[in-house]
Amino acid sequence: AEEQARAADMARLEAEQARDEARELARQAQALSQQVRELEARETERGLVLTLGDLLFDTGQATLSGGGAIAVDKLAKFLKTYPERNVLIEGFTDSTGDEAFNQDLSERRALAVQGTLLTDGIDADRMRITGYGEQFPIASNDSVSGRAQNRRVEVIISDPQGSIPERTE
Repeated sequence: AEEQARAADMARLEAEQARDEARELARQAQALSQQVRELEARETERGLVLTLGDLLFDTGQATLSGGGAIAVDKLAKFLKTYPERNVLIEGFTDSTGDEAFNQDLSERRALAVQGTLLTDGIDADRMRITGYGEQFPIASNDSVSGRAQNRRVEVIISDPQGSIPERTE
């Protein structure tokens, strides 16, 4: 009888620990969800994607505006909270102007985001950058609004294991 009572106590204790762990995991998931909303990131097949649009850079420039710096600071806060996550920073332009200039501009914009993250204390080993120039437009370059959508930097946030699938489209 004493052994059965001990076994019952152990089972109750294990069940209580399991409930506590489940509550903690739910709390962590809710915190992650809240931070993703604050970042205004969207879930894609490649991971969480934060898009820094054209308004966050001056035309033809690679310097982040005040609004862009605020968005990147939020990203840095997220990355400090989740140190197991890495980022891929991808720069894009519209098709206006010289292709070589656009390629260089897309790389410089990605570097500007990386530089702000470095200043905010994010380790360079957690970041990769690439510039795609005018490749991979998300809108038609035939209109002003379409070109504005194509001038962007996308930050892909890795899964908890730190991996990011390669771009396929």
